[in-house]
Amino acid sequence: MSRRSWRVRRNGYQPDSCAADPIAAEVAELERIPRQGKVERFQGAYQFLSNFFWSPLNFEGLRYPSVEHAFQAAKLRENTQRLAWGFTESISFGQAKRLGRQVPLREDWKEIQGRGHGQLPPAPSLKTPRCASSCSRLG
Repeated sequence: MSRRSWRVRRNGYQPDSCAADPIAAEVAELERIPRQGKVERFQGAYQFLSNFFWSPLNFEGLRYPSVEHAFQAAKLRENTQRLAWGFTESISFGQAKRLGRQVPLREDWKEIQGRGHGQLPPAPSLKTPRCASSCSRLG
């Protein structure tokens, strides 16, 4: 078994079903979040909070498989460039991050980066009512 296929199965992502609604599985995962305590790692029940979580989202007119893919694509100004570099495809998180290091940065990237991910919409998993209540329990 290849390492990538192990990760894909472990993370529950199926590249062919990128458009499928992942919310039902995420809600089930949220049920396992403890009521109180701090988040030390974005793993297990808290994995949905990570940029490295397969959660498709729309950003500036394109659909990305995760927040990490969208963040790396935001380094480019034009959607045509983002498509050409392959950020909207089902590449791994590591591949998206490596591509993000290779792209020519837009002129205003330092200002955009300084604002953090404020321009990116929250992942769809963070828009569910159960997630909102679970996140509020985290403090």
